[in-house]
Amino acid sequence: MLLASPTIATMKIYFDQKVAVFKSENVNLIKKHIENKDEKSGDIKKISDNKNPKN
Repeated sequence: MLLASPTIATMKIYFDQKVAVFKSENVNLIKKHIENKDEKSGDIKKISDNKNPKN
């Protein structure tokens, strides 16, 4: 029983670290997706402005 306790504690630390990394990667992916979406919408606006020149 004493041998199992450090193993479980080690597994919990490992699991907590993996969860933290997973959450941070998801946050970064969401930020990148939002930035890419903003860039794409900006490109569409630029193209539409070029098609409709002001008189």
